[in-house]
Amino acid sequence: FSWQYSHAKHHSKTNHLMDGETHNPNSKKDVEDAGYVTLAKAVGEEAFAGFQLVAHLLLGWPLYLLINASGARRLYNGKPIDSTLDHFRPGSDLFPPGWGTRIALSSLGVALAVAALV
Repeated sequence: FSWQYSHAKHHSKTNHLMDGETHNPNSKKDVEDAGYVTLAKAVGEEAFAGFQLVAHLLLGWPLYLLINASGARRLYNGKPIDSTLDHFRPGSDLFPPGWGTRIALSSLGVALAVAALV
């Protein structure tokens, strides 16, 4: 259910700089401050593309799920985010009121799937 909410929001707000659920681009200054421009020039375009791929899949996606890294900059009600959001806690402000039971069931399902794999 957590995916149901965030994925629907992702598609309804795609390319919105404040409300888009994932892949919200950084400002040019943020990119420069993080050293991406310097790194891209140092390693070349192909190597930098490989770095970006690995960084997004191995770091970015899990960090988005756990702490809302690269996620929306505002809550569902338009208020600024002032807490850590995630896809697993029923009380996470990522979800509107009334979604707690669904999020708990979703997290239980994820835990059971991981347990079955281990």
